[in-house]
Amino acid sequence: MGINKDRPTIGFFAPFASGYYLSTLCTELRKQCALRRMDLVVILTNETTEFDMPLALNYIDAAFIAVDVLSPAFAAQMLARNIPLVSSSEEYFPLEVESVVSDQNRAVELAFDHLYALGHRSIGFVGSLFITDFRLRYKELLNCYREKGMVFNDNWLMDVSDAGIAGGAEGSELFLERNCDCSAVICGSDMMALGMVNALAKKGILIPQQLALVSIDNNPLGQSCSPPLTSIDQKLPLMVTQVLDRLQARLMGQPFTNGRQLIAPRLVIRESCGGSEKLGDRQLKKSDYSNPASYMQDSGELGLAIGGRDYRWMVELSKLWGPFLKWVCLAQWQQSSDIPGDQDYLTVVDVIDDDCDSHLFDSCLNTKIPAEQFPPIPAVADDPAELVYITLIPISPEGLKWGVLTLVDKLDVNMDQAAYNMFFYYVALTSVFMQREALTECIRARERNALNLAERLEVVANASNDGIWTWNLDHNVIEWNNRLLEMLGFITEEDKLHYRHMLFLERIHPQDQDYIRSAIKSHLEDHAPFKLKFRIQDKQGDYLWVAASGEAIREPDGHIGRFVGALTDITDQYKSKQRIKFMAYHDSLTKLPNRIALTERVANQMQLQTEGFAIMLMDLNRFKQVNDRFGHHAGDTVLIHVAEKLTEVLRKHDHVSRFGGDEFVFQIAAESDIEALAIAQRILAAVDSVCVYDGDEITVTGSLGISLYPHHGDCVEELIRKADIAMYHAKSQHDKAQLYREKLEQKSRCSPILPTPALTQ
Repeated sequence: MGINKDRPTIGFFAPFASGYYLSTLCTELRKQCALRRMDLVVILTNETTEFDMPLALNYIDAAFIAVDVLSPAFAAQMLARNIPLVSSSEEYFPLEVESVVSDQNRAVELAFDHLYALGHRSIGFVGSLFITDFRLRYKELLNCYREKGMVFNDNWLMDVSDAGIAGGAEGSELFLERNCDCSAVICGSDMMALGMVNALAKKGILIPQQLALVSIDNNPLGQSCSPPLTSIDQKLPLMVTQVLDRLQARLMGQPFTNGRQLIAPRLVIRESCGGSEKLGDRQLKKSDYSNPASYMQDSGELGLAIGGRDYRWMVELSKLWGPFLKWVCLAQWQQSSDIPGDQDYLTVVDVIDDDCDSHLFDSCLNTKIPAEQFPPIPAVADDPAELVYITLIPISPEGLKWGVLTLVDKLDVNMDQAAYNMFFYYVALTSVFMQREALTECIRARERNALNLAERLEVVANASNDGIWTWNLDHNVIEWNNRLLEMLGFITEEDKLHYRHMLFLERIHPQDQDYIRSAIKSHLEDHAPFKLKFRIQDKQGDYLWVAASGEAIREPDGHIGRFVGALTDITDQYKSKQRIKFMAYHDSLTKLPNRIALTERVANQMQLQTEGFAIMLMDLNRFKQVNDRFGHHAGDTVLIHVAEKLTEVLRKHDHVSRFGGDEFVFQIAAESDIEALAIAQRILAAVDSVCVYDGDEITVTGSLGISLYPHHGDCVEELIRKADIAMYHAKSQHDKAQLYREKLEQKSRCSPILPTPALTQ
């Protein structure tokens, strides 16, 4: 069992990896599996609750089931293989499937009690009763009514067909059609609440003035709408932690534990309930609000662009936010009836990697592979030390087994999770279109579905930290989305209207424009990745550093009609990186280059076999006595004073660094001893000065030793060592500058150290 025999492989069964609840579970699984050194196989079951495809069963050591997506018979089959199972639902009794669940009853109690305390007595419910969690929440709402001695009006139940934004919009339609007289509603999810708030706002219904609202999930997107959502936090990261703890314990031999582990929820009060403007520990300001539908056009256009693509574009798509994928593979189910059980075999029909071409599966192409052994592991785990993250997406429209799409990438805890979640929304779009293609639906139906799914993505595009731009190459029109305009300081609606279609190069730093033109041309003509960093001017005239990625959308006939790109503001990271780099190569006190900088510079110059040069080492006379008499602050002042003098006297092609203490090392362009001594005397003359500290005058002088490259050595350490010997003799003989000679080294082995003269002022 397991992809790699040295570590376990965790399976995760979920309807899809989009939507706040499931994407959060998947994100936390990725993080925690990476930290715990586990491989991860995610199997997306679509919206079925009777999933029974035995995909990858030979590799899965333990599994987490999100909601009740597996058929009981298939769950029993996994248990018979000694695969421990933990579910986030309660639907598998009497099978030995452990449960780690959010306390749905307590969640509804918190929401109901809060609305009741605010004076509401007619509280409705919006949810999809097809889904187990929503049924449990609705059932608990009825219990709350009974406990208060109240009667629930069936007209207040809005049973919708979708658990996301579209479901919320459907709920708003039912609310208006029925002329519901409830004063508050509990929405089964934040995404549903966002859809409802947006749809009601278009009809002039104000939240919370005309309808109070509480939802469940505590999706961060709920904080971005107007008004911010009061919501129930289900503590999903804690749920994943407890699930993996139980799976690890079971793999280590602990027995099955009966009963549920309940995750206690908490109520997060914001403004949609009308009871408080409190949000955690901070007060929301109007500037914090944003309309969740404001990016509809951006996500809609991207959705339509993807709607016409097939799975082969998925690797290219990942480069827009990643790249994430190592390769993508399509396999088809076998339908022939001459071999018993042939339905459980797949044949790999196509494989692409990040170069859109791969030979990893040459031996597997057109070969029957048992579902339990799919995908083929030798290609998946080509590097045993690298954690593997596999996503299997069955293409089974209306229950018809057609094929399986496989995505493979690295399991990396440092992955940009927000970008990956955005990417997976578009993966969901692509898989839906493949489902439609399998049923040979017409183009019109495909575009209609793309628009519906694009509506679900509107909040994701709105909340993304990345700005998105689209370039219509046919008409040479560029559109910048609101997030990108806000990144550049165009905040007002007037600004956004005026600048939405500005040219791409209009605000790029002049020094970066040729670089960007070349990158775009290489991408369009040679398929080179478009991934680069450059400077872009904001409204105030300042330049931001941004990381850009993009992808040309190529039609089947090769025509390129559109270019889609994303920009991320990396100004703070860039400045921080520059500061760190400066600190690594400079002395913090004098700001001169340090030992590392000079050593690397000299070594590089030696490798280039340039003309000779001199290495000089200087230290300050009686510097210890300065520290002893006046204190270390005075010593620091002297060192800064000397650094300034040296900077003034050196030529442009000469270099000085502080090696530590009172030692300064120079690389001087001098090929002869006469030239080197002349420059040394000029350096010492500049240093020979008076430094004033706290009213005291401190006389500063130095002693300096010289070695010449290549005459005195062919490595940095040797030249500095010999310059040090020469400097020692210069100091002992009260001769300010001394050139290295072999006899000085012989003397240094036998000469006593002379006493240092007393400090004079």
